[in-house]
Amino acid sequence: MTPTDDFAPQTGQLRVLHVEDNHLDAELVAQALRKGGFSVSMEVVQTEAEFERELRLQRPDVVIADYNLPQWKGMDALDVLRREGLEIPLILVSGALGDITAVECIKRGATDYVLKDGLARLPEAVRRALQEKRLLRLRRQAEEDLARKVEELARSNADLEQFAYVASHDLQEPLRMVAAYTQLLAERYRGKLDENADKFIGYASEGALRMQTLIQDLLAFSRVGRNGAARERVDCDAAMKEVLLSLGPAIQESGAVITHGAERAASDFRASRESEPALVIQRAR
Repeated sequence: MTPTDDFAPQTGQLRVLHVEDNHLDAELVAQALRKGGFSVSMEVVQTEAEFERELRLQRPDVVIADYNLPQWKGMDALDVLRREGLEIPLILVSGALGDITAVECIKRGATDYVLKDGLARLPEAVRRALQEKRLLRLRRQAEEDLARKVEELARSNADLEQFAYVASHDLQEPLRMVAAYTQLLAERYRGKLDENADKFIGYASEGALRMQTLIQDLLAFSRVGRNGAARERVDCDAAMKEVLLSLGPAIQESGAVITHGAERAASDFRASRESEPALVIQRAR
């Protein structure tokens, strides 16, 4: 595999649009590229009109431009590329280009510059320009993919918030009826039935109240993205107690063993995460 394989077009040729008024210099540039390992397809133009026409006929992989031309400057080609919305590397080739002028050209957007008496450096400059173009394309593609994922996530979160709002809102009324009637049963029949009946009615009333709290929390969660509520510290131990209380029947039924806080089994993490509650759940076999 040659060094140009990663950056050459699918046709196997490097398409070069060369802005040059001296055909001998243009041939020397083509020879330098061939010696550097490129298979070159080159079009030579002298005027801005010819340059624009060739751009429309076929997109080059790289533009090589003489800095000084009788009718226009090589940097004018960069303005044409920008006007056409094309991100094609432009390398300046000049017989004499001062350091200050060269730096100014790079700042304006030229990819690189090569002196005509140092054309042996041109193939490497072209490879570097093509690599930068490829990396820029990959970076922009990654940014577009990330933006699309963020948009999809935002849409998914919005759908989740809407579902949570509708579900919590619709559940409030039937749950209110359940809570009201279980409370009525507790008030009317407490002590009139056996001890187990009082216990079961108590469980039902307590469960209905906890469910009301959960639905209110779900409704509050659905409003987080809408209202932009400020963050605040949460007592994790209190949250853990509420979770254990809510899941008490399921934990008892499954035989799960739950340890947290000081009881955590992984003691090697205790020093580094002392402030974080740990949760280890083991199911009984």
